[in-house]
Amino acid sequence: MNTEFDNFLVELKIINNIPTNGKLIIENNCLIIDHNTWLSTLYRKWNKHSRKNSIAYLKLLYFNIFELVDKWMNNYILNPNKKLDSRDYILFFNLKNNLVYLKDALFSSKIGLKNLIGTYNDDLEMVKDLSSLIIQINDKYEKMCKCIQSNSNKTVTKN
Repeated sequence: MNTEFDNFLVELKIINNIPTNGKLIIENNCLIIDHNTWLSTLYRKWNKHSRKNSIAYLKLLYFNIFELVDKWMNNYILNPNKKLDSRDYILFFNLKNNLVYLKDALFSSKIGLKNLIGTYNDDLEMVKDLSSLIIQINDKYEKMCKCIQSNSNKTVTKN
């Protein structure tokens, strides 16, 4: 079990679930959705939660996810010209499936990021940073799709 991978999937799912006018709180290195009530506003102020902390956390999160994706896509097993033997097949299957899961989770996370853009539409810096993340996700998503597609017809050779 890859705990880093699992944590990324959970965090992307949380981001996906950010509602319209929702906000994020980072507490003990965990993402929490804030539904933006007057009580939560007091809570955020009291605990010094800020949009700057949230965007810094998101930038680092996506940077780490993209780094993992690049590492996987550059693995020799996912080279489209690589012939697989039976020893490589399990690694290939796991890498490819993990890429598919992460690709779908990245794509879905854009929903929450777009909702954050609506929440912070009066803050041009926040909108710029969130829009930049969405552009990076789109770019990585396309590369992941190509990698997965180029490996869709791989066959296993006998040792």
